[in-house]
Amino acid sequence: MKIRQWVACCVSIHILGEEFPLTEELHSIYRVMNVKTFQPFSDDLEFHFLDLTKLKTTEDTDLERWLRFIQTEDQAVREELGRRNAVM
Repeated sequence: MKIRQWVACCVSIHILGEEFPLTEELHSIYRVMNVKTFQPFSDDLEFHFLDLTKLKTTEDTDLERWLRFIQTEDQAVREELGRRNAVM
């Protein structure tokens, strides 16, 4: 039986304002596995951690622009980001 038949795809996204201590990455992805056999449960179950403390102002990917939009309290910054992406 395929897992897909009884488990729907589930992605959990956590946006952190404090440092995530398990990695130095801005965006880290974790999956569930069997602790005895290390067999992955499913590629359809993921936990994403976005660490705002690791956001660099010099990078300009879509993800980083979204995180700057979420993080900032500066209306001018939000307006500038919004001009570059109508969804924002």
